[in-house]
Amino acid sequence: MTIDDYFSGVSRRSRKFVFLGGSGSGKSETAIAFALALSRQAETVHFFDRVHFFDMDQSKPVYRSRDVRADLQETGVCFHAAYELMDAPVVPAAVVSCLKDERCCVLMDIGGNEKGAVNIGQYKEFLLQENTLVYFVINCYRPFFSNAFQLSERIETIRGLAGIKKLSYIMNPYLGPQMTPEDFYGGCEQTRRMLRDISEEPALAAASEELRISGAPDGLPLLRIRRHFFYGG
Repeated sequence: MTIDDYFSGVSRRSRKFVFLGGSGSGKSETAIAFALALSRQAETVHFFDRVHFFDMDQSKPVYRSRDVRADLQETGVCFHAAYELMDAPVVPAAVVSCLKDERCCVLMDIGGNEKGAVNIGQYKEFLLQENTLVYFVINCYRPFFSNAFQLSERIETIRGLAGIKKLSYIMNPYLGPQMTPEDFYGGCEQTRRMLRDISEEPALAAASEELRISGAPDGLPLLRIRRHFFYGG
């Protein structure tokens, strides 16, 4: 299946997309690429009026979606974020109104730790609806995600705190600019083994635009990511 086919299908069935993932998983980069792809869909298929992107990551990471607000807005994505008051996290306004509006396509970029899981738990009544997809982004090259036990432990914690029953998984093996095609395919194989050990399967794979690969393993849709975060040079 091509990535265009994948987005054509999900844009018909789903209106709400949630992105979770541990530190360094590439969650925010993946969510941004997803939002841009859905915004292009909105221009052609008219299943929804506009894509609304909510940066709800409250874990104080180095990289945040709000840092590329202008890039998203230039493509027609409506960007929402709230900034901390001292150390108190603030939820962006308009979350509930957009979740209720069937003409809105909503993406929520949420921290993958316990704080993030609790954060989305307050929206459980919307996120358990059939038109919602909750993605968990996995980078097997990051600490605490290198084996099935660690992965399962994190997934079950998030499911319990957020009240989410079903997750879809995105394989995003990434080592940085020095990444090779062999690293990508090896990481995909490792991730697939971990998922199978816990009776799960990936929904799609993600890779940087500059990585020279022909596609994802086993015909999975491949989401190409334009890297936005280059802190520290």
